[in-house]
Parts: sequence; structure tokens; C-alpha cells
Amino acid sequence: MRRAFFTEDEVKQSDERRLKYQGTARVKISEIEFGASNSSGLCDVFRKSRCRRFELSNYVPATLSQEALTEALNRAGTPARSLLLSSGKDIPFLSFSKGQLQGLYGRHRLHAGFKVLAPAERWWTVDLYLHDISDALRTSIVEEYSNEKGSIDREIYRKLRQYESEGNELLCQKWLTRLSDCKRKHPAVDKGI
Repeated sequence: MRRAFFTEDEVKQSDERRLKYQGTARVKISEIEFGASNSSGLCDVFRKSRCRRFELSNYVPATLSQEALTEALNRAGTPARSLLLSSGKDIPFLSFSKGQLQGLYGRHRLHAGFKVLAPAERWWTVDLYLHDISDALRTSIVEEYSNEKGSIDREIYRKLRQYESEGNELLCQKWLTRLSDCKRKHPAVDKGI
């Protein structure tokens, strides 16, 4: 008997994520809603070793409405596709009205970044999801971001394999851009993992 690679719940969450994930953008920290924060320890870390806002492990997930995303893309003159395919300094900068972005994880790092960064540099890299995600997907996203440290490459390879098996070329490309040039040329990646 052959065992399924993904459980039914994982497949449902993957399908929902594929529908709700809109891409990655740079956003002003002040435009992301969170409650109060105690970030004094992170402020010291950021002062000593910088914020590293382009590192995948430091991205912050947030939800928004389709309307808010469309307005921000129109204001920026940016096609939606660029949110899925850009990386590093090419990630588009989007601007939102207060209350349009609801952060799911990363409150303390954003609060520390706001305290430490110069006013013109108070932005963060945000993964954008449509606001009507299920509770199960919301929980999965928070867990994924909170456990990201130390397993970044493994997660990228897993995501590449998952989206390749689903035939989702856009998300496969998005995850491929997160690998260093050296790792992108690895035989396992060339063979389709």
C-alpha cells in the first residue's frame, strides 16, 4: 500500500495558501497593525547587527483585503506578478492606509525596527495574504514564521518540491529566488528536486 505524501488537511491548506498568498512587498512599519510590544532586547540586536529585513527568516506575514492590495499596486504602478517574482532590493515598495494591513507575526521585530531605523528607512519586508484565510491556515502561517530560524534551506527545498508537484510555476519561481546562486545551481534543484 502506498502512503500519501501530504495529508488531506495539508493539501487543503496548500490549496488555500495558493489562492490567498499574494506575494511579498516592502511596507512602512507604521502601516502594519499590531498591539503593544516589548522589544527592548531586539533593539539592542538591531543596533549591533542591523535589522536584516531582506532575510527570509525576518519577513513578516500580514493579511489585507483584495481592494487594499489593488489600490496599493495601482498607486505604485506595480503589476501584481512582481510581488511573486521579486527578491532582495527588487521587492516592490507598497503604501497602505492605516488599518489595511493586519500583521500575523513579528510584532516585536517591527516595533524594534521602528525604534532603531531612521525615519526614511522604517519599512519591512512583508508576505501578503488575503484577509479571509481560514483559522487553520492562519495558525499554520504563524507557526511557519515562528519556527523559521535554522531551517530556511530545508523549507525552501520542501516548498519547491511541493509547488513543483502541484504544477504551480509562479510559487515555485518565488521560492527558487530565495536560494543563493550557488544553491540554485545545485544538481538536486536542476533535476527538479
